[in-house]
Amino acid sequence: MKRRQFFSVSASALAFNTLTGFIPAMAQKSGHMVDTPRKRAEYLARMLKLICTDIGPHPVGSPECERVKDIIIAEMERALPRVELNTFTFDRWMLSGEPSLTIDGILIEAYPRIQTAGTPQTGISGVAVKVDKPGVPSYGIADGKTGKIIAYLSPYNGTARPTHAPEGELRRLPTVNIGNGDVPLVEQAITRKAPVHLNVPVTVIPRVEVANVVGTLPGESSDELLFLAHYDTVYTAPGANDNTASVIIMLMIAHAFSGKRPRKTIRFVATTGEERNGFMGATHYADTRKREGTLSDIKYIVNFDSGTWNPDVQIWTEDKALQELIMNIDRDLKINGTPIPVDRTGFSLDAKPFADSGARAVYVESTGQDKPYLWHRPDDTPGNVQEFIVEINYLLFHEYARRVMEL
Repeated sequence: MKRRQFFSVSASALAFNTLTGFIPAMAQKSGHMVDTPRKRAEYLARMLKLICTDIGPHPVGSPECERVKDIIIAEMERALPRVELNTFTFDRWMLSGEPSLTIDGILIEAYPRIQTAGTPQTGISGVAVKVDKPGVPSYGIADGKTGKIIAYLSPYNGTARPTHAPEGELRRLPTVNIGNGDVPLVEQAITRKAPVHLNVPVTVIPRVEVANVVGTLPGESSDELLFLAHYDTVYTAPGANDNTASVIIMLMIAHAFSGKRPRKTIRFVATTGEERNGFMGATHYADTRKREGTLSDIKYIVNFDSGTWNPDVQIWTEDKALQELIMNIDRDLKINGTPIPVDRTGFSLDAKPFADSGARAVYVESTGQDKPYLWHRPDDTPGNVQEFIVEINYLLFHEYARRVMEL
């Protein structure tokens, strides 16, 4: 993170404030913005509108994602004395047109896996077949003459939605996710040898520059509490629950600590590229800290990811003392929700690249049992974010940060 990057952040933030009517706080003391439940609710509604309604889906590297980044920069600059960009480049995978899958002339809802190979401009045609091969989906499209697999059809539990394409064959061949409800149609097509046509228009743009946004509140020591939340979405979803609400919770905590001098340094990192296989933004930031020799300064990590689907937030950590601490906070504050300790590593998803830090990590998520159909779907809109669940997360982890300062 270079000095010149800091000044470029300041300029873009000031420009954003001018356009939106936000007034930058010259002295970083913005706690008044979130000091009551009503103000936090208003802040949540305003930010969800700016990011999810006005901008919509914002996959990493897109112009829309850059607009979201500027909003986050502006908010961090209102709260924190130091805001920087952690910049890197990547080859951007994107859909250059509307994908389509037809089986026997019937249009099926299907979403290409992120980073999967595209088809020729006119698409590909063949017949549906069952695939009996480890590590690949159970259905495919085969060339009608040679019988060779030319694409994969991957059933998803519930309705169709995009997911990552892991390394290997699923990236080399076009792969689309379909809903379980359409599996009978695929089975019938196999029996009848009905025609299947798939079109996945893909473009790859090399060396697109993107950035994590890093805000720092220096403490009395270099020992650090690190908050993480990814701000990019999949290409289909506005991402109100995954993961804009989590980013907003993190920003609320930054505002709440604004102007204070905590015992430990608190760092807030809005990462990008989580929805692209490999958690590339978090990985780049962790590598940056390793090169700087400051990775071991990180003593605590909280990674917010889709924690607002329901009030019984799951707390992943194998650290029994941290589990107990969070449960005590819940009891002391009489929070309207029950945290669920899960004995799984807190170094999950965006926190995974920080495993070598020796920090004590907590991964915050929720099962989505109330609205399982929204994840990675166009339905993940602000109207489906429940205000009281955001409040639960804020209260729990604002107090967590305060108590961690004393450890």
